[in-house]
Amino acid sequence: MDSDLTRLRSQFVETVFACVAVLVLCTVVLAAGGRGASPGAFLAVAGFAALTALGARLPRTALALTILGIFGYYAAGFPPLGMVLPATGTLYLAAARGRAPWAVGGAAVLLAVATHYRVADEDPAAGFTGYEYVTEVALAAAAIALGAATRSARERQRQAARIAELVAAEQAHLAEQRMAEQRISIARELHDTVGHRLTVVSLHASVASEALGPDGDSAVREALVRVGEANSEALRELRTAVRLLRREPDGPDPLGVAALVRTAEAAGLRVESEVDAAAGELRPELIEIAGRILTEATTNALRHAQTLSLRIMARISEGALCLEVADDGAGAAANAEASGSGIAGMRERAELVGGSLGVRTAPGSGFTVLARLPLEEDS
Repeated sequence: MDSDLTRLRSQFVETVFACVAVLVLCTVVLAAGGRGASPGAFLAVAGFAALTALGARLPRTALALTILGIFGYYAAGFPPLGMVLPATGTLYLAAARGRAPWAVGGAAVLLAVATHYRVADEDPAAGFTGYEYVTEVALAAAAIALGAATRSARERQRQAARIAELVAAEQAHLAEQRMAEQRISIARELHDTVGHRLTVVSLHASVASEALGPDGDSAVREALVRVGEANSEALRELRTAVRLLRREPDGPDPLGVAALVRTAEAAGLRVESEVDAAAGELRPELIEIAGRILTEATTNALRHAQTLSLRIMARISEGALCLEVADDGAGAAANAEASGSGIAGMRERAELVGGSLGVRTAPGSGFTVLARLPLEEDS
């Protein structure tokens, strides 16, 4: 929203500037000429400024009307302003709004008419000289070049904003992934250390109770029973804590595909995504690795593929979670950099759970990352 307001503000400012410039320059030239500068001529100059304002919304229409207005101006016998000067504003705005071919064509028409009158000498009152003609050409070229440069700068600024949004979204997603990774690591540590020691305590308490026998001291027996009960309660609480630590974010998106889609769309891509509903029932380690592979593959596509569309798929088939990230970019040539450590890292993650990863690519036909992760831990 803020970027849209900034863009509208900048366009408004440049339009006002173009209108004022045309009005002031034409008025100065008209007043300096001092030959028949009637109120009608000044009114025509105001009309050229008004057409420049129209160029902010309808650049082609405003340019065409301005050219016709210039012809009408000279047909009415008003003092010369030059063929290009009244049209500089609409030439600039046409180029700045992405209509550079129209601006070039309009300038060519004006200069061709000026050339005709100079060569045929049908309008000696216009007083064209070689210097003035070169000035007309330079003025038209400068207006179009400035408009094209303004549009280019605006596009670069917009692209930089999109890249900043992309980086922020990617960093946020990676932060979520790191938090999930740490949470699972803590859960595994608790399960493997504290859980193991509590199990040992329970085992020794049971052995001590059996060794005491039915005729043993009742106080000791009661103490052992309480130890067993306390140990069982501690184990239940530990299992609850481990389950809480291992839980994935709430919602139907355990692999973080929605965040990846938002990231890609923020970069201007068309995104198609599909996630099997059963993916939320996978074990935490598999969800973590699948999420990291999808993130890495999507990031590679955004950075290296020069793509316009992206497909992200995750479905369960034949006892495995199958992942696919495909773009329609330049294929192998553009993904040479991404095919190095990025692909190797994703393949290592897949192999950690007994899976596999490969790529399918050809120059100019896109790049696809395919992974197969078995559902069973011992597969």
